[in-house]
Amino acid sequence: MFLKLYNQILNKIFQLNQLYFKYKIKYNYNKLYCEILEFKRNDISKHASWITIYYVYYYIIKKKPKNILELGSGLSTLVILNAINYVRNIDSRYTPKFISMENNKKYLINTKKKIAKKYRSQVNLVLSKTIKDNFLIFSGYRYAKLPQIRYDFIFVDGPNYKDKNGMSCSFDIVYILKNISKKFYCIIDKRTATTYIMQKLIGNKSIKLSKINRISFLKVNYKNLKNSLNSNQFKKDFFNNIEFKGYY
Repeated sequence: MFLKLYNQILNKIFQLNQLYFKYKIKYNYNKLYCEILEFKRNDISKHASWITIYYVYYYIIKKKPKNILELGSGLSTLVILNAINYVRNIDSRYTPKFISMENNKKYLINTKKKIAKKYRSQVNLVLSKTIKDNFLIFSGYRYAKLPQIRYDFIFVDGPNYKDKNGMSCSFDIVYILKNISKKFYCIIDKRTATTYIMQKLIGNKSIKLSKINRISFLKVNYKNLKNSLNSNQFKKDFFNNIEFKGYY
């Protein structure tokens, strides 16, 4: 009973925050707001929350990342493109590389159609199947054809990692950290399992999780990633229940 009430309260706060960030975008970034409404009209894809949209947009216009990766194309693709052009109107020298990955051809075609022609040359939309990957005791799905670029900002809203065994996690962050980029900033939309795994691998201090707003912020650095596993990473309680505590 208490848990149900607690979740209802969290959902109510989330909805109120949604309204707050929606109108914050409307009055501070009206062009973006109008383009979002246009994109959503008769759209078939799922959408990031207004909260997530704001934080992704704000990060790009303030930090100006050089190599941007989006995992899961859709409305957020438009948001990132609008942010890039917002910066370019101030500084014409800003020309970042923007890669958007998608494993569903239907959604990729939908995104291409929905994006205005003026934006299309500024994003590389990549269709890729997903493959299962693993690291230590964790496993998940990642994109198979990920361009090898040293990304400094990653937005995670894909791929679809549900299979016959149930839910898994997005594994691209681990793969990129091990093989491509040693340091980057990352925003994860929902995907609690992915955030949990990253907490265990790089530490809670590198991750800020907002349960109410359903979003996570990660400062990812390879030096914090642990590459071995032993009994020290497990703990046993009074009732002999064993739990993986991670490295931090």
